[in-house]
Amino acid sequence: MHSNVSLSEGQRNLETILKKLGNNVIDWNEANTRIHMIDRILAECLGWPKEPDKFKVEVHTDGDYQDYVLGSPQLVIWEAKRSGIYFDFPADVDRKSIQSISDIFAVSKTAESAMRQVQGYCSDSGTEFAVVCNGHQLIAFAAVRIGQSWLKGRALVIRSLLNLHNDFPVVWQCLSPDGIIEKRLLSFLSTGSTRRIPPKLSTKLLHYPSFRYKSELQTNLRTLAELLLEDVVATKAMRAKFYQECYCDTGELSRDALVSEQILRARYAAIFATSEEVPRLEPAAMAGAEPSLSTQIMTEALARRPIVLLGDAGVGKTSFLENLIYVRAPQEFERAIHIYIDLGSKAALETDIKRFVVDELERQLIDNYSVDIYEHNFVRGAYDPEVKRFRNSFKAAIYKKNKSKLDEQLMAS
Repeated sequence: MHSNVSLSEGQRNLETILKKLGNNVIDWNEANTRIHMIDRILAECLGWPKEPDKFKVEVHTDGDYQDYVLGSPQLVIWEAKRSGIYFDFPADVDRKSIQSISDIFAVSKTAESAMRQVQGYCSDSGTEFAVVCNGHQLIAFAAVRIGQSWLKGRALVIRSLLNLHNDFPVVWQCLSPDGIIEKRLLSFLSTGSTRRIPPKLSTKLLHYPSFRYKSELQTNLRTLAELLLEDVVATKAMRAKFYQECYCDTGELSRDALVSEQILRARYAAIFATSEEVPRLEPAAMAGAEPSLSTQIMTEALARRPIVLLGDAGVGKTSFLENLIYVRAPQEFERAIHIYIDLGSKAALETDIKRFVVDELERQLIDNYSVDIYEHNFVRGAYDPEVKRFRNSFKAAIYKKNKSKLDEQLMAS
């Protein structure tokens, strides 16, 4: 949802409204205050779209009604008061736009009553921002605050129509649809400014990422980089040498690689000969000491639980694993069967990912380990528990003297 009018358009519309009113504050009742002032300020000056789901008037809830509920989902609740009700504010020669809520309560019971009323609506509905307005004065504040009471906060105050005209840019920044969505009111109340964290410089660059000036040197470096990263690393014979000479460990990566190496050694020590190193349980090392494994981590590793490596795209998960395979723990991986499936580049055009994964498993097993999953002994070994169970079943007893029929039943099972 965006503002229907810009800041400059809203300023001009406000000036038109104020010209018709003159300098005198008309004593309107609440309905006339809404029609002649608040409706126009919201729609014509702040740019709130008058759509049924985004601009709700007189919303009835549990016997009460909220004057304005703005946004979908609702973002701010405005409470309207008749123009004859004045809000008093602490004496301030500079007429600052930010005042403490406790100070406002101390000098104005009418403001306190209106603010407590709209805060109750916000609290019941989980709406973060609230505004009370009598047509020529305005108080805006955060009605729901996490971790502390709203009573300890501050409020944006507009003391008069002249004040509204002079400070309209601040009001628009804080209370327009765009300002509410960006929570500019919170920023203004906490820092006295509606500024926010500047966007990344890359958002201002056209065709980012790209080379701005394509010199001969840049072209050669780009070609060389593409050759190294895409072709050389993809060559199996060069992969181990590349990671040995080109992979750079940071402190965190080095520690994680050491922990991963220890997990692999401990995991496979329980599988191979007893003469090899057995698992050891050690307490976690203190900060600055050689990283080691806690009892919990070692127990989980020995329980054959999977190790999950998480991270954003491009942070180096694949490179970390390949460095672990070729440099940090080559002996452990030589004694184990590991399958690497690249779904990013090799499966990009596949429509049946499941079939691709199965085919890739079969291919790598036979190419890298000479394991044919369709070979007779492999299949018999894989189904050995089922075969033994069948041979002890009543079906096997029936066909015990008919070997061909027995083999048929065995294959069918």
